[in-house]
Amino acid sequence: MLASSLFAFTCSANAQLIFEADFDNMPPWSSVGTAISTGGVGQRCVRAADFGTDDCLNLPDGFQYIFTFERWHPEAAADADTNADGVRGGAGDGPVLDASASLEVRSFPDEPDNQALFYTDESWSGSFGSPLGSDGVIAADLPDSPIVYARMRLRFQDDHQWESLLVPPPRGTAIQKFVRFSVHLDQQTPTSVFNFFPDGDTAPLSVFDFLISRFGTNGSGAPNETRFNHALRCGPLVQPIPDPNTGENNYWCQFPAPRGADASPTPPENQSTDTNVDRFIIGESTDTSVIGGQPAYFDLGTSTNTPDFSEGLGDGEWHLIEFEVRLNTAPGVADGSARLWLDGQLEFDNDRIPWVGSAAAALPAGFNKIMFGGNSINNWAPEVDMPEQHYAIDDIEVFNVRRCEANPPELSIVQPSP
Repeated sequence: MLASSLFAFTCSANAQLIFEADFDNMPPWSSVGTAISTGGVGQRCVRAADFGTDDCLNLPDGFQYIFTFERWHPEAAADADTNADGVRGGAGDGPVLDASASLEVRSFPDEPDNQALFYTDESWSGSFGSPLGSDGVIAADLPDSPIVYARMRLRFQDDHQWESLLVPPPRGTAIQKFVRFSVHLDQQTPTSVFNFFPDGDTAPLSVFDFLISRFGTNGSGAPNETRFNHALRCGPLVQPIPDPNTGENNYWCQFPAPRGADASPTPPENQSTDTNVDRFIIGESTDTSVIGGQPAYFDLGTSTNTPDFSEGLGDGEWHLIEFEVRLNTAPGVADGSARLWLDGQLEFDNDRIPWVGSAAAALPAGFNKIMFGGNSINNWAPEVDMPEQHYAIDDIEVFNVRRCEANPPELSIVQPSP
């Protein structure tokens, strides 16, 4: 099904480049963190009104917004608690740890001439009274575009860990945020671009996460499945549906009846269902469930014979990831889309998304924000040892439509830059 749909995609030889980030041409940079003694919010550049303030003067070129939430950066000389007595730097402890900022522009040790944007995750949970842990998001303005096509290189460190794969697992599923495309509805007001619901001005929102499940698809299948988790948030609300856990009125999408089914459109759903989440597998899966009339799970990976993270995205090598999001053509019409390619192979395609619901008087002008990084649910090691791990993004290019190219240059950037 996916292969046949490839030829139906809209592309243009005249696609306009609307954002790019070449980190090799930027000076080294790191976000301003917060010490473990405070455990609070670090750097915040969340509104247009923040531009020019002390913390927002030196962001990487092209970026305007940042939010960080860390516990032990910038304590750059904290001793580990290797004897697990609950005291860092005590008798028998060591070695000294070097705490990293949640967001940095720097190079890999094995690629000293190739800089990238690093996201560093700290192993802890409990931010804002939830299972979420550390956070680091950096975002950029885009010119309003009904279609956004973005491509970038991605590299995980080769020993990246997930708590869902520990024995015994503290939690059956681990999640790490990655890329978001959004519409900030009122850019003239001083509201935060990171304030999503219940009263934020950001909707619709397309969120791509990494998700590692110990239990396989819907509780069955291989126990080490690597997924992308696509969260859909539409707007405006067709009707307010309070979240059962938080009471927030979230931006739930209203999908049409599944293809071929004689049924009414789905009502807006809360997070207890999968109506607003597409999950698709890195590795093999036989799952046939549907979301919004589309299969919910898709094969995704460089190795189709194994779902193991370490042999796919976790192999320590660079991978090319491409995204396309497209608004629907009219309020309430379910013809918007979200697509993903990995290393040149189309892996995910949902073309029945009602990004803007029928309650809207008109469509917004287009997506106008792109965000990288985000919070996690992944406690893979004891917090007292202050463990960290990272992934890196490089060669970011964003266009107003997918480019038609006989010999796509993006395939040449799978390898590290010289």
